[in-house]
Amino acid sequence: MAAPKYQFSYGVEDHHTGDFHSQKESRDGSSVSGEYSVAEPDGGMRVVSYRADKHGFRAIVQMHGKTDHYGYPEEVVAAAAGRHHLPEASAYVPVEESYDEDRRQ
Repeated sequence: MAAPKYQFSYGVEDHHTGDFHSQKESRDGSSVSGEYSVAEPDGGMRVVSYRADKHGFRAIVQMHGKTDHYGYPEEVVAAAAGRHHLPEASAYVPVEESYDEDRRQ
């Protein structure tokens, strides 16, 4: 089976509503990297660059423009603490339908 591979991007620039955001992402096998941005209420722009691979998830958050009242530093680096594994999925077992015949009449 071939390793998953894709890339996509999109962007929204709505001057009427003030909605500005975008995302781009690419995957090659078990490695995913990307970036997304969103306009903050104060007119600033938050940009998050991320990577997920065998070393875990890592993100760099940057604030551009007006962000003084948030008190955020210009760049924040975040990393996931440890690796989490989902429990193994159980097999689907359909429920047998049963109705009370006396109530259906």
